[in-house]
Order: sequence, then structure tokens, then C-alpha cells
Amino acid sequence: MSTEHGNSPDPQASPAAEDRELTPEDRLKQRQRRGSFAAGALAMPIIGLGVTLMAVPLGIWYVTTVFKTVIVVIMNIVAGADEAGEVNTALGNIDPGSMSAVSISLVIVGAVLLAAAFALSFFMLRAYDIERPLLVTTFSVPMATVLVAVVSASIGALGGLMFESATQTVEGTLSSAPWGIAGFALASIAVSVAIGAGVWWWVGRILRTGDTQTEH
Repeated sequence: MSTEHGNSPDPQASPAAEDRELTPEDRLKQRQRRGSFAAGALAMPIIGLGVTLMAVPLGIWYVTTVFKTVIVVIMNIVAGADEAGEVNTALGNIDPGSMSAVSISLVIVGAVLLAAAFALSFFMLRAYDIERPLLVTTFSVPMATVLVAVVSASIGALGGLMFESATQTVEGTLSSAPWGIAGFALASIAVSVAIGAGVWWWVGRILRTGDTQTEH
């Protein structure tokens, strides 16, 4: 009995033994991987919010000028001439110039969020000993932004088709709109976190591999 007990592995000692088997380089890579995931997952949603705030003034201008006719025509087909006339009047009462103060405020807040996300990424990457944190952030931000925009637009289009088939009346559309907007917002945040973590890790790995190859 004592022999079997002496030969049986100690489950509490296994993690420590496995940890001792890791080389310093392996532990550094694990730390860098965690740092890349965390930096991208935290920075990308902030970047998405900043870009959205900066895009709102441009969206208002397009809605009240370029897309006004298209919106009125669509409302005429969907809801009838009376509803289209009300929408046309409402859009005509919106003056993009009168919202200049709000637009400037949104742009400033969006720019501050972008700068904060950029700084957050840089300092987190540097804290986790990731090579070239400035380059990793600089390359990751536009790449992840484009991917998030494409995936979010695809989710929005698919959700719009499902939303349209589920709500056949104007009243049903208006009553279900908040749930649709909330669902799209949550999906966009999840997409931003996932894509941010993946892109930051991938870019950091590519730059780290380049460093290693150059040294050898």
C-alpha cells in the first residue's frame, strides 16, 4: 500500500512541475499573447465608439441632403403618401448648420476616445513586453476597424432582413425597433472585442516573428 501511494502522482504538484518545464521564452510568449488579446479587446470597442461619434455629423448631413429624396421615396412605397409627406417635412426642418455646435462636440469626443484607445493599446502592449508596441497599435487600428465595419454591416443587413420579415406593419416596426437597435449594439461590441483581440495578437506575432528572424 505504501509503495502504491509513493508511486502515485501528486495532482497538486503537476501544475508546478509543468510550469517549471516552461522555458523563460515560452513564459514570455504566453505573457505577450495575453497582453495582445487584452489590448485589442479593450481598445477596439473604444475605437468603434469614437469612430461612430465622429461619423454622426456626416451622417446627419447625408440624411438631410443626399439621401433625403431616397428616404421619402421609400417611405412613400412602404407607408403611403401621407407618411412620406410628414417625413419630408421633418427632414426639411433639420438644418445641418444649426447643429454645428453638437457636431463639433461629437467630433471632439470621438477624437478624444480614439486617442485614449491608441494610448491604452500602446501602454498595455509595452507593459506586457511586446515588441514594437507603437507599430503594433498603428497597424492594428485601421485593419481591425475595417474588419469590424464589414462584419457589423453584414450583421446589420442580415438583422434588417429578419427584422423586416418579422414586422409587417409600421406599428410593429416602431415597437420592435429598440430591441433591434439594442441587439445590433451588443453584437457590434462582441464583434469589436473578438476582432480586436485577434488582430492585435496577429499583428504582434507577425512583428515579433520578423524581429526573431532578423536576429538569427
